[in-house]
Amino acid sequence: MNNQKPRKDRKRTTLNTIAFDSAGPRKYAVQLQKAANGNPCLKIVEGIPNNDGSFRKIYLTVYSEDFDAFFKALGDTYRFITDQKITTPENHKTPTEMPPRKP
Repeated sequence: MNNQKPRKDRKRTTLNTIAFDSAGPRKYAVQLQKAANGNPCLKIVEGIPNNDGSFRKIYLTVYSEDFDAFFKALGDTYRFITDQKITTPENHKTPTEMPPRKP
């Protein structure tokens, strides 16, 4: 017998949200949430627009026990990007400048 509570009973409380638009049509949100068990978690959401105006969402959740390793990896990656002077190529086209995808 499965003793897990149904998914709908597992609520998270959002403590803080920071949202921003990309250079193209995507949207992002970073949320600090508190899980039902009281532990904090970080939820990162990418919203990709569909042709009908709705958004397909992709989620990444990082739990508090992984915060140190996650932020260290993110910081190391950022330092590598800046040290190596990695930038977007000048001739790069954002998705808004590209022809629409064929269905």
